[in-house]
Amino acid sequence: MIHPNSHPTYNEHQQKIIEMIDWVLEKYKTIANKKDKPRE
Repeated sequence: MIHPNSHPTYNEHQQKIIEMIDWVLEKYKTIANKKDKPRE
C-alpha cells in the first residue's frame, strides 16, 4: 500500500485520475443519452 504522506505527488496524481474518470463518465453519459432518445 502506498502512503500518501510519503509521496507528495500521490494525491495530485489520484486527483488527476479522478478528474479524468469523471470526464469520461460525463462524455459517456452524453453519448448514451443521445442514443437513448428517440429520433424525431
